[in-house]
Amino acid sequence: MGCKKESTSAQAYFFVEFAPLPLVGTNFVALQYEFLLGRSTIGNIVRETCQSLWNTLQPEEMSEPNPDQWLEIANKFYLKTNFPNCVGAVDGKHIRCIKPINSGTMFFNYKKYFSIVLMAVVDAEYSFISIDVGSYGKESDSTIFKNCPFGKKLYAGLLNLPAPVVLPNTDNFPQPFVVIGDEAFGLHKNLLRPYPGRGLTQKRKIFNYRLSRARRYLLREKEEDDQLLMNTKNKKRKPISNLFSTRKSEGFFEKLIKGHFATDNIKFREFFRLNRRHFDFVLSSIKNQIQKTPTMRWHEPITPEEKLAVTLSYISIIVKETLTVLKQNLMPIFLPDPTMVDFKTKADEFWTKWNFPNCILAIDGKFVRIRCPNNSGSLFFNHKDYFSTVLLAMVDANYKFVAIDVGSYGKEGDSEDCALPGTDIIVPHVILGDQAFRLHKHILRPFSQKAARGDNSKTIFNYRLSRARRVTENAFGLLNQVFRVFY
Repeated sequence: MGCKKESTSAQAYFFVEFAPLPLVGTNFVALQYEFLLGRSTIGNIVRETCQSLWNTLQPEEMSEPNPDQWLEIANKFYLKTNFPNCVGAVDGKHIRCIKPINSGTMFFNYKKYFSIVLMAVVDAEYSFISIDVGSYGKESDSTIFKNCPFGKKLYAGLLNLPAPVVLPNTDNFPQPFVVIGDEAFGLHKNLLRPYPGRGLTQKRKIFNYRLSRARRYLLREKEEDDQLLMNTKNKKRKPISNLFSTRKSEGFFEKLIKGHFATDNIKFREFFRLNRRHFDFVLSSIKNQIQKTPTMRWHEPITPEEKLAVTLSYISIIVKETLTVLKQNLMPIFLPDPTMVDFKTKADEFWTKWNFPNCILAIDGKFVRIRCPNNSGSLFFNHKDYFSTVLLAMVDANYKFVAIDVGSYGKEGDSEDCALPGTDIIVPHVILGDQAFRLHKHILRPFSQKAARGDNSKTIFNYRLSRARRVTENAFGLLNQVFRVFY
């Protein structure tokens, strides 16, 4: 007699679907352990639930307005933004995604990352009137809008907009109702955008100001409301929720980490990206420093094992404490003082593995994405068009970090003699870097493309230097695989 596979309940579908919302950085791999469902099952659940939500809620929450509703939207726009005959504001948002297989550059946008586009039309109360999701990141807002259902209806005159009316404080020349956008959109009878260029007349400057104010007003007012809420928020400590009182019996750590992972080393390695032996080694080195004793306030402090598990999983309040102790205890072991390093051995390893003589280390920087710190201006804004701090590292021939520096501004740039093998030419030992670093007696960088063009010896030099220097890229890649924060 066959055994029927147990089906997933509708309630489980709903919780799986909305679990990623409060858990910043979570993914299907993490969700499979939290809900004990397979990754493919979770993927099917998310797709099916999203489709059902759209089919059910879209006709109610995002139905096409009739002429009376368009008039109501226009009146609210005029009251809030002092812009007449406006029935919506349109804009696109790039949603970051992993590059789809065999997609080439179709999803690579002008902000220099892969994305799909959410095109939306919004009314005066932050409510979406129409959306279109899934266009290629490389496409312009104007092209996407023309091809989306709302845009096609607008250009074809099928939106059931009210008949043109005269503007306030005038008595002639009825004007059509319009959607407003930025400079990325094409001008149309029912779509307004700012005047382009400089040297505009006073009237055109005023028009641009009022249109931009109306288009941006919604976001600015929302930010002001959020700031007001934060300023008036009660600062008193909240009572402990009953949810957290069951942590010892029902918690994620107790059920999964100490339960299922206790005997399954493969799943343990898959989840933490460290095997059990490495986890226990790290724990033993910091256990005494992060162990808390029970007090009147903390009757059952969080155990060192659980603190380390939370830190390796992602970011939390206890991460700073755990990372500080990890640095104090592990750096002397894995990143000793550079004066104690045997650079002669490092040079031999580079020559043996990468065929580059007198090289002791390779150096490079990695941008670590962050949120813009308050009052920092553009200090953390890098040339890749996002906010970051910089991890500068020197790596040996075996992809091992020898020295690191963390915390520089995102806007900043990366910057014993012996004979060469088979010759009597005495040259110093060097560190290899890319074009971002300055040439120095002990730092080598490739020849510029202009200098190497047409010179075969310089081209070969650049190739061999880049091949040896690539150990830094490989080391950062290995780092990414272990710690999600570096993605």
